[in-house]
Amino acid sequence: MLNESIHYGKVLMVSPEHFEVVYAINPHMTNEKGELNTVDRDLAAAQWRNLKTIFEQTGLNVEIIPGAKNLPDMVFAANQSFMFKNNSTGKFEVLISNMRSEFRKPETLYFYNWYKDHGYKVYTSEEIFRDHPRLCFEGNGDIIPHADFSFYWGGIGPRTDAKVYDILSKKLNLTFMTLDLIHPDFYHLDTCFLVLNNQTCAYVAEAFDSVGLKHINAKFKNLIRIEQSEAKKYFAGNAFCPDGKNVIMHPGASHFKQALIKNNFNVFETDTSEYMKSGGSVFCMKMALV
Repeated sequence: MLNESIHYGKVLMVSPEHFEVVYAINPHMTNEKGELNTVDRDLAAAQWRNLKTIFEQTGLNVEIIPGAKNLPDMVFAANQSFMFKNNSTGKFEVLISNMRSEFRKPETLYFYNWYKDHGYKVYTSEEIFRDHPRLCFEGNGDIIPHADFSFYWGGIGPRTDAKVYDILSKKLNLTFMTLDLIHPDFYHLDTCFLVLNNQTCAYVAEAFDSVGLKHINAKFKNLIRIEQSEAKKYFAGNAFCPDGKNVIMHPGASHFKQALIKNNFNVFETDTSEYMKSGGSVFCMKMALV
């Protein structure tokens, strides 16, 4: 029997009409010659529509922010914000990210406006990190709620600074379990760590140091190890489980797929290869909302 898990009711996506690779801020954006990857725009649009359809088939409502010109990575909608549960009111609120790359910083305004327009209480990074304006964090890319929102997994690496979690703990009254990212291919926590339910997670062992692995082992009864090769080639660690039973992922990671099935998860596969050229897949391409 699967363990209890928060059921996400909807996801926020960004339409892909401006998606392309025009700069390199992670190891996946260039080919073996060091050249920027070329995106097939028509194929990318079709893959985005197929992913949207699968989200809907698994019971999620899909909200859409129109893509913005000159913001090609805005389509990776997990990075610009972090949704959390206010422990005093029980309501879900939002913190807007402070993106590491200057190329991506302007994306956050579109998300701020969407949340405000839809009635969410929203905090800005300028407000929360007023005394530390240079601190960066990249939303749901590095902060992943435990399945019941009782605490949050926080990635520390090239995109999110360690001090962020001390400040968020104090100012938002949240509890974090931090994990240091030590491998360049896994620059966001969502590339190598997948919470499936309260008792089960999937992870890429090579992405973490020994302390992080101890934390993971201590908090989950059931562990599914993702092979590093499948995480790198098929972005297996960037899958998404919205409800504790269905897992949406890019095809090809046969060992990981079989492990999920063995553990009674339903697997939905959809091609995200054009987006992988920019370093993201299923999890990156949406923001999950409660």
